[in-house]
Amino acid sequence: FIDACTSPGAMQALAGVDDSYILVPLPFAFRYWARDLPTGSMVYLCTNGYIGMDGMPSVVLSGMLPATTAPNAVIAVHWRDLVSTGPLCVATVGVTPNRRWVLEWSNSRDYSGSGSGMVFEVILSEGTNTIDFVYRTASSASVATRGLEDQAGMSSAPGCLSPASTSCAVSSGTTVRFQPIP
Repeated sequence: FIDACTSPGAMQALAGVDDSYILVPLPFAFRYWARDLPTGSMVYLCTNGYIGMDGMPSVVLSGMLPATTAPNAVIAVHWRDLVSTGPLCVATVGVTPNRRWVLEWSNSRDYSGSGSGMVFEVILSEGTNTIDFVYRTASSASVATRGLEDQAGMSSAPGCLSPASTSCAVSSGTTVRFQPIP
């Protein structure tokens, strides 16, 4: 776990917000689903536990992967209807060519009121193009959509321990790593 909120130069936004997003520029080139995204490509970070790698902002309460309906190019870390009680934090750590871009939900809870205090993040790694989901504090009762989706919404990679599912609960301390598609 990399605490993006306390990292030098971190950006904090959307504390105490429900169903919102921010657009943030990709700090380095990154290959996502066999597509090269240049430095500065806009990515959106949604309070509902996902990011969109296509830069087309959308706020969807929950979803399934894959799905051809928007949003697409989704990285779903804990995709469900969430309220951000703490800020969403964005930080770039390390030095070129081995930087990591960390997007952290620092204190989220399910809209229904359960799972308060969840802390989780997605880490994109420069050069290797790996994607890590890290769950510092999670509610093992909170089922959410987890995984990656391609730009067209036709293919997905599950982020659950069961390779047959993109919907599951995780425990605190869980980490999931995705290797890039050539």
